[in-house]
Amino acid sequence: MINGGSSTTVMTYKLDDERRLGYPLAFSTSLIPMKIAKRLGGKAYTAGMFLTDESEALFNKDRLKEIYQYKKENDPLNILNPGKVFPRSLDKNTPLALSG
Repeated sequence: MINGGSSTTVMTYKLDDERRLGYPLAFSTSLIPMKIAKRLGGKAYTAGMFLTDESEALFNKDRLKEIYQYKKENDPLNILNPGKVFPRSLDKNTPLALSG
């Protein structure tokens, strides 16, 4: 745990075996402590490839739009960290967008 005065960051780790057939799905178990933390008033400490929907809660809606606009202007080919921050609602071309 890291205490920053008004907030505390709790990092959790779960050991797993990448040779196990269900290993690619093991990430979903990390969402359980996050769900509990959110119920208690917490939030994700960062967005990422699988947590882009948390970006609005981290930055607020207007700030996220500003950041997205900056990214579009300065990285028009979407080379730098594609799909890592912006939810599909903003970035329709995210590499993680599911078809259909």
